[in-house]
Amino acid sequence: MRIHRIALCNVKGVTERTLEFPDTGVVVIEGPNEIGKSTFLEAFDRLLDPKAKASSKAASIVGLQPVGHDVGPFVEAEMTVGPHRLVFAKRWLRQPMTTLRVLSPVPEQLSGEAAQQRMDAIMDAAVDRPLLDALRFAQSGSSGPIQLGESAVLAAALDGAAGADLHSTGSGDLLEAVEAEYRRYYTASTGKPAGDFRAAIAAAHQRQDAVVEADRGVSEAAAILGKRDQAAAMHHVAKDAVPAMEQAWRVAQRAAERVSGLREQERQGAQRVASAGLTARAAEAAVRARQGLVDDAAERAAAAQFMTVQAAAATHREREVGAALAEVTDVLNGARDACLGAQDDADEAAVAVKHLQTRAEVASLQDRVEAAEEASVSLKLHRRALAEAVVTPAVWRELERRQQQLAIADAALEAGSTSVTLSALKEGQHVVHNGQAQALLPGEPGVQVSAAQESELIINGSVRVAITPHADVVARAAHRDHLLVQLRHALDEVKAADIDHAAALHDVHQRTRDNAAQSERDLAVALSGSTLSDLGELLAESRMALTHSTSGVSATSTSGGGHHAIGRVSRDEVDQAIHLAAALQAKLRLMRTSKDTAEDEVRRVRDLHAVSERASGVADSQHAAATAESKRAKERMDLTREASSDQALASAEAEAIAAEGVAAADHRQLQDALLAVDAAQADHQLTVASAGLHEAQAEQERLAHLLQNLNGQLEITAGEGRQEAYERAVQVFEEAKRALSSVDRRARAARQLHLTLQRHRERAHASYVAPYADEIERLGRSLYGDSFGIVISPNLVMTHRHLHGATVAFEHLSGGAREQLGIVARLAVAMLVESDQSVPVVIDDALGYTDPERLQLLGALLGGSDHRGQIILLTCTPERYRAIPGAATVRLSA
Repeated sequence: MRIHRIALCNVKGVTERTLEFPDTGVVVIEGPNEIGKSTFLEAFDRLLDPKAKASSKAASIVGLQPVGHDVGPFVEAEMTVGPHRLVFAKRWLRQPMTTLRVLSPVPEQLSGEAAQQRMDAIMDAAVDRPLLDALRFAQSGSSGPIQLGESAVLAAALDGAAGADLHSTGSGDLLEAVEAEYRRYYTASTGKPAGDFRAAIAAAHQRQDAVVEADRGVSEAAAILGKRDQAAAMHHVAKDAVPAMEQAWRVAQRAAERVSGLREQERQGAQRVASAGLTARAAEAAVRARQGLVDDAAERAAAAQFMTVQAAAATHREREVGAALAEVTDVLNGARDACLGAQDDADEAAVAVKHLQTRAEVASLQDRVEAAEEASVSLKLHRRALAEAVVTPAVWRELERRQQQLAIADAALEAGSTSVTLSALKEGQHVVHNGQAQALLPGEPGVQVSAAQESELIINGSVRVAITPHADVVARAAHRDHLLVQLRHALDEVKAADIDHAAALHDVHQRTRDNAAQSERDLAVALSGSTLSDLGELLAESRMALTHSTSGVSATSTSGGGHHAIGRVSRDEVDQAIHLAAALQAKLRLMRTSKDTAEDEVRRVRDLHAVSERASGVADSQHAAATAESKRAKERMDLTREASSDQALASAEAEAIAAEGVAAADHRQLQDALLAVDAAQADHQLTVASAGLHEAQAEQERLAHLLQNLNGQLEITAGEGRQEAYERAVQVFEEAKRALSSVDRRARAARQLHLTLQRHRERAHASYVAPYADEIERLGRSLYGDSFGIVISPNLVMTHRHLHGATVAFEHLSGGAREQLGIVARLAVAMLVESDQSVPVVIDDALGYTDPERLQLLGALLGGSDHRGQIILLTCTPERYRAIPGAATVRLSA
């Protein structure tokens, strides 16, 4: 394996950068800390990791994304892997992608999962992953000895170096043949099924999936049949409901028409009342006008007479006005006293009304609180019952589905099975069926044996009949038994004895849910948007207000004698109190009007008294004018009476008022008749009947359409031959299982042979530890001198070091010594492995604890001409590797 180029884009702190590597020799990649040296190695590892697919969102992949940037990390590497030179790239997290371009020997271009699978196949065939991991050295986490026991490539190299080859001629060919046979059935790295074995397993799974799919088709057809039957029953019910809804609509329509007629009569009656009222008002106005003329004429005549005697009677009038002033003053005082009494009565009535309204509010709140508390307790009980219920609608649907599957399986088993009936033709016959004896009597039903299961019959102790069902029937019976076990397990989970018991439990759950919903609605109505605590506080406040108002209300009202004790009150009591308060307010207004009139009269008499003193002087001049005005007023009155007498006007007024009364009485009768028929209820019933009829008709049409669709689906499924397809799929699955069994036997034999040869190989493994130790000691002596030696365990792990006659365990060496030996061991491996199977030696920031003299010696060792592969050194202190001859240098900068 050779790395030619690695390119990164948006990986951790690296925005975009490309590194190119020589095909052989040492390359030193130098740069300061945090520049991204180790990021290249980490990204390269993720690129080659078969588990780190482009779609992966594992923590190791998310860790490649730059902090604070929503971009997709991209890695591309150009490599030579075995005979292939290729370019492999991935982008994760954002617009994920995988591409592979094989440049030689045969060009290929792949993407997506195909590219990942092809790359994995190339790596598995040409790269020893344990060797690749072992030849990586990092200062953090690499202080332990190198682990090489799993490297097949190194084992082959040491085989050749030790001359082991399992100690027989042609053993290599035997190992290759066994390995090739093993890889026909298993992968080399993981030992998972591959090739023919994997194909046989996949074929069996595919055939099994086909059986499941065919079974799903049969179940689907049965479900459609069940839906069709249900839709047909529902359509029959809906069709029968339409005539009843039409009859209800016709009854409601006739009632609404009667109401409409009464409304028109009531409207015409109201028009007649209005017309009679206009006529009555006109007659009243005519009478008032006539009376005005009479009054005006009388007033003019009186004025003339008054003016005649005014001068002579001025002194007498002045005394009369004085007496009148005293009289009206007394009337004013009486009116003021009456106003005060009426005000007291009105105030007391208002307090009584407020008290009764508060009592009614307290009673209403008390009813709401009690209703809310009752609904809350009921809701809690129902919810607790719902929480304890086990047969929920979802569980019941699952049980119904299992019951239907079992019924379909029973029908399929019965349809595919035959039965044998044994009947006696004469006396003394008997049969033993599966160990159970039974006599056969002529003329009676015989023994019936189903061919769905294996049975044994012994007839008269001399004939044995063995019945073996067909494999297809056995499969159906097994499938039916499996469904029965599943149904019983599901019933046991809900503690139901059978499906009817489960249905009863489901009905209980449904009723409990409906009761809970009703309690919740009752609670919402009682609360009306409030909470129970808010209602309680409001009730307490209302009761406190009632207590305070009670102290200001007498036990018996002034005029009605109503009882005001704290307790429930009727609406009539409240209305009577309101009516009484309104009457007292009207009386108070009347008293105030009388007082105001008396005050006006007092002011008028006072003014008149002043005027009477001045009137005597002008009485004579006004007498002539008053006499003329009296004459003209009498003339106007006589002219109107010639047109219509006073009696005629009075009679017309009386007739108009009577006509208005008759019209009003008729109108009230019509209103009462309209109220008696409850017009709103009639309108509501018509609306409800119309909606019900429309809904019933729509439901009938919907179900007819649904029934038509389901019948069409049944015709389609009937023509598809789903049962036959299911039987064919079962037969093909059985053939696939037999083929898998055959391949499985061959695969197990190849695996057993492979494991046996591996055990022999492991025993031979110990013989080639020496070449590995010799190579390490050869390289190590150039650093430590001729006294250097090591101890290697059978699994190729360095356990001890010899130096200057002292032997020290590897874990007890200093950090610098462990680093140096780790690098030497990796170089030894690289020397032993053939060049076409080598992998890069990667040393990441090592030798930090090595003295300058040893650094010089290690530099010479790393740059030795006998190394045939790549050595990649990463460092932030390039001075450590200045002594390496022929090393290429790549400098990274920010």
